[in-house]
Amino acid sequence: MLDNYTIHITFLEGQPHQEYHTGHEALISALRRLVNGPAAAAGIIQRVQAVDSLDSTVFLAQFLRGKLRPVFPRPHVAAPTPPAG
Repeated sequence: MLDNYTIHITFLEGQPHQEYHTGHEALISALRRLVNGPAAAAGIIQRVQAVDSLDSTVFLAQFLRGKLRPVFPRPHVAAPTPPAG
């Protein structure tokens, strides 16, 4: 069974927009386009939030420090190397 997702997009001036996608691959493709595409590079997207059919947030990116950055789920952070000895 394919999952249904809604992507809520907020533009810089506050205008909301929604996209609807079915399936994980379609969701990933849309998120890549929105977070890395020309609109994000131009700085006109303020927020991207993807929710599943149970209304749970599965992805969130916000405009931080001059760039649209993923904040949920937390981006992978490499574990510090343990001290020798």
